[in-house]
Formats: sequence, C-alpha cells, structure tokens
Amino acid sequence: VSPLTKREQEILYYIVSGITNERIAVELFISTQTVRNHIKNIYEKLQVHSKAQVVAKALKEKMI
Repeated sequence: VSPLTKREQEILYYIVSGITNERIAVELFISTQTVRNHIKNIYEKLQVHSKAQVVAKALKEKMI
C-alpha cells in the first residue's frame, strides 16, 4: 500500500516521466505552487531529497 495520495501518485508518475512542474500543473489544472507542495509532501513521505532520488525509489519499489 502506497503512503501517497492519489494526486501524489499522479504527480509521481509525471515526475518519473520527466515532465516539468509547469507542465504537470497544466495537465492537472492546478497551480505550479500546488505541484511544488505535492512534491514536497512526496519527498517527505518517501524520505528523499531530490527528483533523482524519488525517481530511483519509485522505480525500485515499483510505485508506478
């Protein structure tokens, strides 16, 4: 069971796909600040400090 919310899982998918924060915001009809807030929460929940780490963890643990 993932510790991430459904929205955080969506954003994680976009991050792993290499999509920019601005493009994620457009795709999900939210502000870039909201995207940044979700990413901050994802980092805290997954205990990582960078996009590279979050991508590596997501792929390793088959979160997407």
